[in-house]
Amino acid sequence: MTNQNKLMICCPAYGTSNPFPSNADHYRKYHGKVAWLVNPWTGTNRDPKDIGSDPFGLLISDGTEIDPALKKIEQELYEAKRLLRTLNLYNEELFDPEFIVDCRKLLGS
Repeated sequence: MTNQNKLMICCPAYGTSNPFPSNADHYRKYHGKVAWLVNPWTGTNRDPKDIGSDPFGLLISDGTEIDPALKKIEQELYEAKRLLRTLNLYNEELFDPEFIVDCRKLLGS
C-alpha cells in the first residue's frame, strides 16, 4: 500500500467535500468495502481501469511521496542532457515525448 496518511479532502466514493472519517484507514473501517471512484487527495475522478484493478484505493498515493524509480529516471535524464550539452550535441526535440514515441514506433519497440 502507498502512503495515505494525509487527510482526505473529499469522499473517495462520491467526491463530496469533508469526508467522514478523513483518514483513509479509518474511512475503510467505517464504510467497509466501498469502491473509491475519486482520488480523495486531488478530487479527480479515477480512471475506470484503475478502479477495476484497485477498487478500494489501496494504491492511490496521497501525494506526499516521490516514487524512487521516477526520481532515478529524472536524475538519469538530467545527466544525459548535461552530457549532451557538454558535447555540444543537445537538442530539446530529442526529449519531446511525442518524438520519443514516434522513434519507438519506427524501431518497433
